[in-house]
Amino acid sequence: MKRLWFLAVILVLWGSGCATIADGGPQTPLPATAKIVPPSPDVPSHIAAYSGVWEGVWDVGIATTIVIERIAADEVIAIYSWGSAPRGDLSPGWIRLTGRVENDSIVLRGPTAVISLTMSGKSVRAEYRRGASIAYAVLSRKN
Repeated sequence: MKRLWFLAVILVLWGSGCATIADGGPQTPLPATAKIVPPSPDVPSHIAAYSGVWEGVWDVGIATTIVIERIAADEVIAIYSWGSAPRGDLSPGWIRLTGRVENDSIVLRGPTAVISLTMSGKSVRAEYRRGASIAYAVLSRKN
């Protein structure tokens, strides 16, 4: 019976096509296709430092993971992932976003929001703007 249960769980995870960050940190879904491409040598080191997986919790209580997949001189590609809301009115999900480096920060533009990331020591200060609403988080490096 245990083997059947284990197989059922594996099939569900395999069929979903995504992974979840869940080892003590925030729980957010990520696509199975997430891939971090190391920045090229022409990207300044203080900008290349953004490359990787960052996680934390927005001040409104929603877990988040941001994967900076690729940083180039003219474009940043990232995955923005979120967990469920404390009130239960938001389901976990993710979206792939593009953005740019602006004044040593990364600015990601989505269909309804803008996410700004600014390095602060070994952490990243994040700001999520959607209309008049603003949320903040301090993200820690996952990888």
